Amino acid sequence: MDGVLFIDEAYTLANGYELDFGKEAIDTLLKDMEDHRARLVVIVAGYTDKISEFIASNPGLQSRFARQIEFHDYTAGEMLQIFERLAAAHNFELSSDAAITLRTYLGTVEGNDGFGNGRGVRNLFEAAVVSHANRIAPMELPTARDLTLLDRDDVVGALPAAAIETFRGVPGWSADNCDELLDLEKADRVFHQRFGYGEVLGVEGSKVMVDFQKVGQKIVHGSFLERA
Repeated sequence: MDGVLFIDEAYTLANGYELDFGKEAIDTLLKDMEDHRARLVVIVAGYTDKISEFIASNPGLQSRFARQIEFHDYTAGEMLQIFERLAAAHNFELSSDAAITLRTYLGTVEGNDGFGNGRGVRNLFEAAVVSHANRIAPMELPTARDLTLLDRDDVVGALPAAAIETFRGVPGWSADNCDELLDLEKADRVFHQRFGYGEVLGVEGSKVMVDFQKVGQKIVHGSFLERA
């Protein structure tokens, strides 16, 4: 009371499972919104289509949630800005060719609920940082520039394998490079300058899961592997 109740993914209350308390929660919520309308603000949130179905499922919900605000998905350009701000906040810089590659990929997931908008960009940034770490790990004396620059390989290494085809024709990213990254298969024997010999367990884009003899399982960038 005397505050705001915010319910994210509110439509899960109306899933209709026999043993849950969703219907009871909705009935209680409707009564309190009516009895205490001067003391209680309720906000429900979620994907547009599912929230619309949720509101339409109950006449009481329709009359009480009379005001709706729709937040449109981020555009590819806006998602690129989010990525760049995350990078800057963690003392990273995105190279120009990496930005082109990233912008191209984000254009393919714009408006896709499965990507997750800002959350998807954050996950992509975190994966790019891991890819960057794998790339510079073999360097004996990395420069400050090496340590803070996210390049195209780092970005592509963070993408799903299915996205590789998107970058055929992107300046600086040739089909030959793509084919080289996808050349390894499960059970191939490989050598890494830092981790030594190992066996490929799986490949996703430029990311390769390897079971190394000395250090165990690690995910590394495919460009740093040689066939043993």
